[in-house]
Amino acid sequence: MENVFKSALSLIKIMKISGSFALILILVCIVTAVTLFFVFYANSSGSKESKKEGLELIIDIENPSIKRGEKLVAKLILKNNGKEDEFIDFFSAQRFDLHLYKGKELLGRWSDEMMFAQVMGQIILKPGESLEDTLEWDLSYFDKETGAEAFPAPGKYGIVGVMVGRPRLETEELPITIRA
Repeated sequence: MENVFKSALSLIKIMKISGSFALILILVCIVTAVTLFFVFYANSSGSKESKKEGLELIIDIENPSIKRGEKLVAKLILKNNGKEDEFIDFFSAQRFDLHLYKGKELLGRWSDEMMFAQVMGQIILKPGESLEDTLEWDLSYFDKETGAEAFPAPGKYGIVGVMVGRPRLETEELPITIRA
């Protein structure tokens, strides 16, 4: 945090900034430093494993057999099954993601080619509470070989649900079938 203030003071000297603007710059640095402190260090009691013990990520796929190009509909539910509040930190507005696998190869993510507001936040799930969202994806992905958008060929694939906060949680891979 000390480095943040030194950087701000150096910038003020270099740019010969006026008093009121310098004060605003210093306040912005203080707010940023305090925010980063709370995001990265506050609520970090206990090990990462104990933070995950009470949390459960569930994926429910509406139809695990879809036609090529149809949308896969997946409901993701993060539940606090523990006895204590669970603190989940997020580094953008994104909460969940889906990953498409062919064997062990990651083909694509639901979030690829998407933009999310770059806002840090924290959600507190009390015991028994849950956070949920429904994601729809046509399973298109960027094909590295062709350099273009592609759709998976008919066949068997796997879908993994991901909660992108800290702690990061993933579901077991669920099989899906893509039909012609």
